[in-house]
Amino acid sequence: MAKNKKILGILAIALLFITAFSSCIILGRAIDYFPMDDDSWTERTLEEGDFNETLIDEMYEYILDESHYIESILISRDGYIVHDQYLEYSKPRDERSYGSFSPTVDLAGMDWTQKIGGMHAMWSVTKSVTSLLTGIAIANGSLDNVSVKFFDIFPDRWDASFQNATELQNITVEHLLTMTSGIMWDEATDGFVEWSKEYNGFNHSISYILNKSLEFDPGTTFEYSTGSTELLACVLQNVTNMLLSDFAWEYLFEPIGIDHGDLMWLEDPWEWGSGSLTNISHGGYGIYMTPRAMARIGELVLNNGSWDGVQVVPKDWIINSSLEHSTPIGIGENAMYGYLWWIRPSSSSDHGVRYFSAVGAFGQKITIVPDYDMVIAITSDTILEPGTEAASPTCIDYMIDNFIIPAVITGWTPPPETPTTPPAGIPGFDLYISIAVIGLISIVLIVRIKSKSN
Repeated sequence: MAKNKKILGILAIALLFITAFSSCIILGRAIDYFPMDDDSWTERTLEEGDFNETLIDEMYEYILDESHYIESILISRDGYIVHDQYLEYSKPRDERSYGSFSPTVDLAGMDWTQKIGGMHAMWSVTKSVTSLLTGIAIANGSLDNVSVKFFDIFPDRWDASFQNATELQNITVEHLLTMTSGIMWDEATDGFVEWSKEYNGFNHSISYILNKSLEFDPGTTFEYSTGSTELLACVLQNVTNMLLSDFAWEYLFEPIGIDHGDLMWLEDPWEWGSGSLTNISHGGYGIYMTPRAMARIGELVLNNGSWDGVQVVPKDWIINSSLEHSTPIGIGENAMYGYLWWIRPSSSSDHGVRYFSAVGAFGQKITIVPDYDMVIAITSDTILEPGTEAASPTCIDYMIDNFIIPAVITGWTPPPETPTTPPAGIPGFDLYISIAVIGLISIVLIVRIKSKSN
């Protein structure tokens, strides 16, 4: 009897140890604070967040001196907001008001809405959100994996009259995630001009994208393309049988506490839609968010997809998304590309800190800095009106590299080299290992008991 109690005790200890170990694997960082709503989101001072406030002040001097049109800067660390400023770029810092955004802005003479209430147009930050939704769709079984081919989802939509029709059939979900579909796409003309014109009876037509010529073999060459992310949105709406924005609200936005007043997602009719899916939420642009909603998404990613103990996005998906899958040429400084996330390797700056970002046109950015448990959310208007020479969005990288990260750099020790090989991504792998180890221990103990009793 005593032996049995001893064995049960050993098993209990082993179970507790393995469970704790498994939890450490699932959760990327030890954190006990998650903001449940914006009104109660705890704020700390820069000093409490271990920042050099002088460097942050110098950042604002740089913004003013260079006339950069930065509109908001939010920094969170360990889940707490340490800096949250809303700017009027035309005034000195001490005279700026810290309120909500103005209603609209004229972008290069085009009457486009950049802001709605307190929400700012995210542009291609939307792409990174679409990436998160792809990981969720795979985790819940709606989508098999990233190797699924686009026309395996839409076999009846393939048309032999497409240019390079045979090669188009080889495009996979992973090609769409890494901007390596091979479809010729000029973002300036296709993304902002031609695609929005009526084509076969639809603006932002899917047929317009698929009728483009194939410039490269799928999977070989990076070509930035909002068209690719629109195809990915088609896949997600088909496999989930939900409007992409509805899927996002149920499985991503609401679980991390984003309020409907803090985010909206543009949609349009599409030629493959019917019934409840008459419209499509654009996969490459169209989300409007407040800076605090941006920061929530950043905090989720920083915490490896976990939010207050709930695994909203698989950890393996977050890791895969932040590793290099394709290499842009002539875009950014030492930029790498993951699953619709931009990666800034530690070798690209003197401070040696690696970070990755969701990046949108005209200076929108959600940046995750794992080494410092830090999220940076920035909105801006880098072009306001015809004839205005505004700063390039690269000024934001300059701000991050030369002011924000150095403000917490004192005493920092470089982390171990970041892994370059994506993990296998087997769902529930940690749990399977735990069960196997417990089972093995149990078998060994049972065999020993039987051998002694004999």
